[in-house]
Amino acid sequence: MNPFRKTLTIITLLVTVTVTMAFSACGDGVKDTYDSKWEGDNMKDFTEEGLSVSDKGAGIYERTPYEERLVGLAYTTWHRQSLWSADKFWAYPELGQYRSDDDEVIEAHGRLLGEADVDFVFIDWSNNVTFNTEMNKRATYDKIMDEKYLNRTGREDFAMIERSAVKMFDIWGKMEEKTPQIAIMLGCPDRPDSVYDGILQKKADQVYDWFINNKDNPERADKYMMLYGKPLLLVYLGTPTFIGDRDPHEDWDDERFTVRFVTGFITQQPNLQNTETLESKYGYWSWEDREAQTFAVNKETDMPEAMTVVASYRQEGYEGEEGYIPAPGRRDGLTFREEWARARLIGVKIALVVSWNEFVIGEQISENISKDIEPNTVYSDQYYQIMKEEIAKFKGR
Repeated sequence: MNPFRKTLTIITLLVTVTVTMAFSACGDGVKDTYDSKWEGDNMKDFTEEGLSVSDKGAGIYERTPYEERLVGLAYTTWHRQSLWSADKFWAYPELGQYRSDDDEVIEAHGRLLGEADVDFVFIDWSNNVTFNTEMNKRATYDKIMDEKYLNRTGREDFAMIERSAVKMFDIWGKMEEKTPQIAIMLGCPDRPDSVYDGILQKKADQVYDWFINNKDNPERADKYMMLYGKPLLLVYLGTPTFIGDRDPHEDWDDERFTVRFVTGFITQQPNLQNTETLESKYGYWSWEDREAQTFAVNKETDMPEAMTVVASYRQEGYEGEEGYIPAPGRRDGLTFREEWARARLIGVKIALVVSWNEFVIGEQISENISKDIEPNTVYSDQYYQIMKEEIAKFKGR
């Protein structure tokens, strides 16, 4: 055979094989998710493990390298004796019915989360945007931090939330063991005007003054979670969000922070997602999702940024209704593991675990339809241990 023709035939065969493989891998328009670089984190691997994981959105964006990945954990600081006495709970912490500002509890949590390799917690301040000295003259730093004034601030619950956060910064910052960094999640779901009338800005100023630019306690800034070179500030806008047709940064931002907006169940907000890929629109991070989780993409890096991970979630609607989605329950940890697997498949930079220690019946309905991870009277440390294992997998260890 003519050498030129022989070479041309070989090239033609190679091109044909390559194209055929590409089309067989991309049958539904999504690239094949198997990649030897991510061994253990592909659909084939999950199937072999008996996990049911959606591949929607997989292979579209480059995955975040293992060494750059982070785990954030939703953390609650509202616990106090009056709450334990008045509300109903799906379980109680193994540490007992504690106050969130208890030094020993804060230390114990710091050790547990450090050992699990949680990178940061984000403390829920999403309901106390109006708790400021302009609208409540007793809501001063000194009164919030003074035990004898706790019940006299006008909102004991908000005072406990903020007081406990301060103590976490101070206590974790002094511990020799590894402890997570800390971020604050503000919010105004019940008062949208706060975005526009300066009230949200006043709360952001408080976070900055208390934790980042505090001349009396400069060490707190070292404990604040940094993202892309700035302190991370989350802002919850309710579920559904009241800004659903544009990037919320157009309405409010603060250049001192890396601001990320949060809403819940983006999976049930079609205006906030690409239904084919489950990429969230406008950069929203999701508090929780039903079924396959959505994910945010960082437009500057063009890489998947964040995805929520929960142990279970509530149902949507009622059986027989259009759009009904049943609650899967915890399934002995299977729901949790499948959510982690999807985070690994998409390769997000940040896995947001929701949550550590709410316990109040509301978002969490029962022992089976609950999300908390803190060792408790129902599951002991089962879900803490699962989280610890899954964080190691997520970070490629």
